[in-house]
Amino acid sequence: MSKKQIDNAEKLKKKLIQEQQKRIRPGECLKYIRAVIDEDVLHPDVGHSLLGLLTDSTVSHVLRKIKSSRTIMWERNVGQQIFNPIEDNNLQLYNLSDKYESEPQLLRVFSGKEFHESIEDKSIHETMRNVKANFSDMKLSLVVVGVLPKCKNTLERETAFVELQILYECSVLFVNNTQGLAELLVRFTKAVAEIPYRKQKSSVAASSNQYLLNDNKDCVRVEGSNGLGRLWQQHLNRLPLVTLDVAQSIQNKYSCPKKLFEEFNKPDGQTSLADLKISRGIVPLASERRIGEVLSKKLYTLYNSMDPNEII
Repeated sequence: MSKKQIDNAEKLKKKLIQEQQKRIRPGECLKYIRAVIDEDVLHPDVGHSLLGLLTDSTVSHVLRKIKSSRTIMWERNVGQQIFNPIEDNNLQLYNLSDKYESEPQLLRVFSGKEFHESIEDKSIHETMRNVKANFSDMKLSLVVVGVLPKCKNTLERETAFVELQILYECSVLFVNNTQGLAELLVRFTKAVAEIPYRKQKSSVAASSNQYLLNDNKDCVRVEGSNGLGRLWQQHLNRLPLVTLDVAQSIQNKYSCPKKLFEEFNKPDGQTSLADLKISRGIVPLASERRIGEVLSKKLYTLYNSMDPNEII
């Protein structure tokens, strides 16, 4: 392969990565997700006006016959990857169309009456087995639309709810009407759309140091010596047991980490920090507190221990 071909391949690869990252970015990802709604969901007792309500929202949706009745699933647009033949003046041409992949989330929608009756006559188990057989790799949620009829044995019904969640690894959600169902679908769609981004961010956080995350939330701007005090205070505030008052009190006594290190090198350094009074600002009646031996020992261990496996 020539250098030009290699360079071209690298450019295409880089462009593909940029496009993939764009598609999962919060605010953008919702454009590439759509809800797929089974035709039977639009039942007068369940979601007769659902499509109209969704049209007024930001959720893209399609109506389709799905293998399991009254279910809702999601598909993600992964880009133009499908060749479609086009007949043009007896010439065989092709264009690219969008490819959609299913997301592992599924809703099974019931009316309140249907859900009540299926629990009473135990047919709910047959319904659940059917859903699980058709969508074994899906995370399942049951959505009950409307009020459940009164039953003679409330405890028995509650027990049935728990059995459903345990036996079929699903959650049971309740909404009052079609409006509530539409709002639930909007929330689910946004959550499903952001799954790749959240997984990627979680994966990076688990395998990298925090400073590699490119996350500037709550960062302190430092220019020369300006901002160093704020940075020292924020560092202390990130530690367990260190509230804002505690961090400010330590910073007031020890203006930088070096000052605290020097204090810890003194024979009574750990005791001095433990006896440090916590400033409570302008609150005149606040009780006076000390840093205390527990936090002082933890800070001493943090800044002096040479054992990377030592528990603080």
